[in-house]
Amino acid sequence: MFLTFLLAVLPPLSGTWITDAEMARQTPRPYEARQFQKKKLPPVNKSLQNRHILFRKAFELDGVKAATLRITADDYYKLYVNGAFVGMGPAAGTTGCTYYNEFDVTGFLRKGRNVIAVHTFYQGLVNRVWVSGDNRHGLILDLYADGRKVLASDPSFKTARHTGYSALGTVGYSTQFMERYDAAATEVGFEQPGFDDSGWVPATPHPLGGDYTLVAQPTPSVIVEPIRPVSVKWRDARCVQIDFGGIYVGGLTFAAKGAKGDTIQILCGQEDGSVRHKMRCNCDYVEEFVLSGGARDVLRQYDYKSFRYAELVLPPGVEFDRQSVVFEARHLPFNITMLQDMEITSSPTKTNVKYAADGSPSEGYIWISKTSDGEGWVQLDFKEPFQISRYVVRHAEAAGLDPELNSRAFVVETSLDGETWTTVGTHTDNLSPVTDVTITPV
Repeated sequence: MFLTFLLAVLPPLSGTWITDAEMARQTPRPYEARQFQKKKLPPVNKSLQNRHILFRKAFELDGVKAATLRITADDYYKLYVNGAFVGMGPAAGTTGCTYYNEFDVTGFLRKGRNVIAVHTFYQGLVNRVWVSGDNRHGLILDLYADGRKVLASDPSFKTARHTGYSALGTVGYSTQFMERYDAAATEVGFEQPGFDDSGWVPATPHPLGGDYTLVAQPTPSVIVEPIRPVSVKWRDARCVQIDFGGIYVGGLTFAAKGAKGDTIQILCGQEDGSVRHKMRCNCDYVEEFVLSGGARDVLRQYDYKSFRYAELVLPPGVEFDRQSVVFEARHLPFNITMLQDMEITSSPTKTNVKYAADGSPSEGYIWISKTSDGEGWVQLDFKEPFQISRYVVRHAEAAGLDPELNSRAFVVETSLDGETWTTVGTHTDNLSPVTDVTITPV
């Protein structure tokens, strides 16, 4: 994988905080993490727990050259555009700070009809994972295309509760729910543009939406990396054992076929043999996948956990597609320019070429072009393919130098062979000390 380098500021989120009618009626419960509680708080409303609430909005575009979507939710969201997964978030904040995320969705949009779909989650437990158990849920987003706001969350969004997710109890110390996923739920496939949402209802404005303090998330959004198993073997006629070769954080997905109601038991753990699903820290990773009776059902787990091994216990007659098994690992993107084996070259430079990617923007440790016409290039060879979802360029001002020395115009390109290049970013009239862009993964 090769990368070469040859801000517009958007206004604050202006959409309406939306939720469903039942959550809008709730009286907020004071939230305080258990370790900080100084007085006894009202009990949590257990009837609201483990709520998976969906939103959809269809809209038209004449065409788009550049599009940015800003979004957050309480407690969490997974975002889809035209059926494709875009990202998820936000990072956990506090009662006085709700983070929002920003995505470049240019590559997901098209001329004509488009559909945004969001799968939100209200957990309803009090722990260190979520700011939850407070009877508050909502979604807010803005979409900008070519510098103009073309869509914002409002009651024209349609909503429904996803009935395919139910709880199999909690694990940890009220940390999370184990999931039973029912592939026969009518909401399965809700993210697809052709899904029939005619039976859904308009979203409800959140009566307290104005009291959220929104802050741009200081870290990038987590990404999803597909991990293929190193081993898939049958322990007996009904039991499949899967080894992913290392411990990851995320969820399992695979496809199967069987009679409606057939239930596959899923055991996950970090130790080999007969998978030790009853782990430390009060975690017993046992979940279920209920089949619809259709030609092909795909497991869609929402929450995440840490494991290496999975064991599937199949009912008689169930067909399991071993080629479909994937660990959807989630993690922060990492800086591949810091890899030891990376090779860096450039046009003539006044300084050491390694300063272009040494992680330090300090004066005296920056790359400066030596070309007479003011143009130059830097090429990074990572020696193996990587998925790139974000690039950051720090200019002269970030090193404490005169802003007039900032790179005004540059292009970012990627290549798998160093010969055929694809442009992923074009910048002109740059005035910012830092260019930080999230892109459609390439």
